[in-house]
Amino acid sequence: MTKITLLISLFLQCFLCLSQDCLVHTGTYQGRNVYVINPFAGDGVGFSVKSVTVNGDPITDDVVNSAFEIDLSKLNFYLGDSVNIKIYHDSGSLPRIINEYSVYSVSLAKFTDLRLNSSGLLSWCVTGDSLRKTSHIEQYKWNKWIDVGEIERGPSDSISCYEYQTSMTSGMNKFRIVEYDLSNYANKSPAVSNISRLQNVEMLQTEGSDIYLSDKTHYELFNSKGQLIMRGYDKYLSLDSFDPGIYYLCYDRIYAEVFRKY
Repeated sequence: MTKITLLISLFLQCFLCLSQDCLVHTGTYQGRNVYVINPFAGDGVGFSVKSVTVNGDPITDDVVNSAFEIDLSKLNFYLGDSVNIKIYHDSGSLPRIINEYSVYSVSLAKFTDLRLNSSGLLSWCVTGDSLRKTSHIEQYKWNKWIDVGEIERGPSDSISCYEYQTSMTSGMNKFRIVEYDLSNYANKSPAVSNISRLQNVEMLQTEGSDIYLSDKTHYELFNSKGQLIMRGYDKYLSLDSFDPGIYYLCYDRIYAEVFRKY
C-alpha cells in the first residue's frame, strides 16, 4: 500500500467515525470468527451497520443482513496476532457482537522454573502475558486434579515469579498451575513433583458414627451413589447426621477407602 493510499484510507476512516458511531472490538486472533447481530437503522430504513474494517482494511463479507459473520479465517492471521475490529453503524441503533470472547486474549502465559520443595513450597515464573489473571493451583490426588488454591497475578510482559505454600500428602506429590480465559480455555503448566517427609495417615478405627485418623489431613467423603457429602481438614469425622450405609473416604493419598456406618 502506497503512502498516498494509506493516508486516504486513514482519512476515510476518520470521516466515518465522525459521521457515524463506531463500535470498536480489539483482542488477539484465536482461530474463531466474529458474529454480529445487526438491528434496523434508527429511522427504520435498512440495517444499522454500514461497514466494517479489520485492522484498517474493509471486509468483503456481506453486512446487509440482520446477522452476519466477520470471517477472520481468510485474513491470513496467525494465532495470537492483534485484531482491531471497527463496526461503523447508525447512531440510533447499536449492533451487538454475540461471541465477544472470540478475539479476547487467551492466556498466552508461559510457565517456567516450576519447583516444589519437600516442605510443599511451590514456586514458578510467568512471562509473555500482559493480562491480569487468576492462577489456580491444582494438586493431583485421589485419581483426579483438585483445585487447592489460587493467587491473583499481575500483568507480566517481562517475567514475574510467585510462590504458594501447598498442603502436601504423604509420599509423592504433584502440582500444576492452570489459568482460564473468558472462553474458558485452560492454559496448564507442566506438572512438578516431589516426595514429602510426612508419615502416612491411617484410618485408626470407626466407632458408631465416628471416624478417627492418625493425623490431620484433607479428606472427601462420598455416599454409596458417589455423591460428595462432606470435605474438610481434620483427624476426626462425625457421621451423626448421615444415614446408615456404605461410604467412601478419600484422605491423605488414600483413594476411596470403604466403610459401613451401622
